[in-house]
Amino acid sequence: MKFCPDPNHWSKPSLFKPGAEKITGMLGMTVHYPSLPAYETAVLSSVDIKTILMRCELRDAQGHVVAEGVGVGEN
Repeated sequence: MKFCPDPNHWSKPSLFKPGAEKITGMLGMTVHYPSLPAYETAVLSSVDIKTILMRCELRDAQGHVVAEGVGVGEN
């Protein structure tokens, strides 16, 4: 890994989506995005949506949720 010699910059190791998906699969977990009925209804009704909230769950082989994350994006 290369680090920038400029002390005003910073860098750190990162795990991007493809690497995270590979590790998740190796651990026998699956990714689930639970449906959001209010969001789905708004989309089907052609409502102008300004903010989107998504939740992601990691489930083990038995289907138990072992981790979850939430993200918000603005349009």
